[in-house]
Amino acid sequence: MLLDDELLIVCETWRYREQIEQEAAYHFGRLNQQLRAIEAPNGLIAMAEQARDDEIEHARLCRQIVRRLQGGAVFQPLQPRTNTDMGPPAGASLSVAQTALYCSLALACVTETLSAALLIEMRRLSDDKQIHATIQRILKDEIQHARIGWAHLAWEADRSDVRWVGECVPGMICASLRSEREGIKHFPPAAEKFGVLSPQSSREIMTASFTEVVFPGLELHGIDTFPARNTLARLRPPDSAI
Repeated sequence: MLLDDELLIVCETWRYREQIEQEAAYHFGRLNQQLRAIEAPNGLIAMAEQARDDEIEHARLCRQIVRRLQGGAVFQPLQPRTNTDMGPPAGASLSVAQTALYCSLALACVTETLSAALLIEMRRLSDDKQIHATIQRILKDEIQHARIGWAHLAWEADRSDVRWVGECVPGMICASLRSEREGIKHFPPAAEKFGVLSPQSSREIMTASFTEVVFPGLELHGIDTFPARNTLARLRPPDSAI
């Protein structure tokens, strides 16, 4: 049984998760339009469209968790913040195709890959039946969503030089870690069983995901990750175990 302050943190965390799922739906909708504009393979377009629908469902499932924990209270769906960092920085001179790839990498290769890694640990620790099932459903989908970015990168690498991506990844890292810091501020250990990770655990998992999954995936296509690795090392907390 959670204490009142612990319950509040768990509910706030799942409401925050609802919002980022709504934002992911918005960005996958935009990515779908970008893929159509550059005449990407139909399979990629369909995957982005399915991802948008998946994220809307994820948000609903998160809202249902909070509703149950709050004794059946009804909450209106949260609206996505449309100014989150998924596009290239202002002033970047990128073509339409490059802009689409940037968004795909930031959204799928980075954000969804990190989300899947965090969800794996959340699944391991949670023992609440509804929350465990929700984590399992979201995890299955996030793994598929990450594949959109890697498939897009492979397609683009076959038809153009993608080495320019290397200079953009540090910004994606900063945006990802900034988003993580916007989440939980105070962590009660009892919250782990309800799908809430400690800030330290989250940061270490995200760092490992970059070094073990994202960077090697980019390097397969000749993208230099040295600037990104330097950025990650600079941002890594001194006491990080990774």
